[in-house]
Amino acid sequence: MKEFNYLVSGTAPELYPAHLFFGLLWVGEDDSVEIPMRYPFQGPWGEPISNRLMEREQFPAPFLLDMVWLSPVEQVFYSLYERLPVEILEDLLSETDEKTGQPICSHLVVGMAPSGIVALWAYGLKKSTLVRCWRGEPVHVEMSDFLPMNPDMPLEEFCSDTLRNLPEVQENQEQNGFPPVDLYENYMRQYRYRYQVLFGKWDEEEETWTEYGEEEAVPELDSLKEALFDGSFDKTNDGRLMAYHEAGKPQKLALEWHVRKWVYEAYFWFLDEGIRAGFDSVCGEEPDQETDLIVRIDPSQDKVEVSLNREGMEEPYVLPEEAYELIIFRNRLESFRSENYGQGTGAWIW
Repeated sequence: MKEFNYLVSGTAPELYPAHLFFGLLWVGEDDSVEIPMRYPFQGPWGEPISNRLMEREQFPAPFLLDMVWLSPVEQVFYSLYERLPVEILEDLLSETDEKTGQPICSHLVVGMAPSGIVALWAYGLKKSTLVRCWRGEPVHVEMSDFLPMNPDMPLEEFCSDTLRNLPEVQENQEQNGFPPVDLYENYMRQYRYRYQVLFGKWDEEEETWTEYGEEEAVPELDSLKEALFDGSFDKTNDGRLMAYHEAGKPQKLALEWHVRKWVYEAYFWFLDEGIRAGFDSVCGEEPDQETDLIVRIDPSQDKVEVSLNREGMEEPYVLPEEAYELIIFRNRLESFRSENYGQGTGAWIW
């Protein structure tokens, strides 16, 4: 049986922390790897936040996930017992960086989100891939088992104490209440699409795009990187994002291109409601149908248009400018920022 070098970690959204009762990734009939504890799990969705060095370095790909955890915001325990796609995991754990020859995946990350959502990622510094997503079932757990050192503490009191120690979580709950049941189900939804970055000239009077002339210098795309609402990302710039592939909705997008000696960088932050409306409108009930996410750019005017298109549509769905925040640099000097831009200093470094 082939073995791989990897670490195991847990994670939970920053505004919806989780307490793990137990979490096991089974790698053999009598052999498992435990998800390291964190009190509570809370951090960027999809990123490893509970590391611990393993007693040994190599393990087979896991075939089973068995876990019980608590969502203190909902005051509900959830349970999940699921077979894992071993062949897919073996492929991801075997994938290596073309330049260094080192494995791309360093961690298997297990995420716990509201409404019992569980996600599994093959995570590395350059690329993180969503492997599977499930929904756990509510389960009863005796507090004497969960808190053997304080067996008489009621569940409600424990959850309230957790929120009091996390002011930003408590404030979010007081202002917004319980998260929508489909919030993370929507974040994790997968679509089949590709990116198309098209350079052209924008005619303000005619409100149309035209192509460059034969004698004009045409911009050349150098890099495209993404981070998605499903917690995955791809910074490898290996061209695969320009082909149709299964992925969640984009949350961040970074583009680099050049025109002669001018070097440009553009960074997008897509807002949940805006990008969700676009994918819902274009993809509807057919997320598997091939879709193009088109970014049109006129560098000379800092003009950008983002749209979604697929076969059978009369015209592309153009995202309103309010659907994303955008900043553009020319030779490392800021040349444009959208009116709604509100990111902190250095937010584009990722």
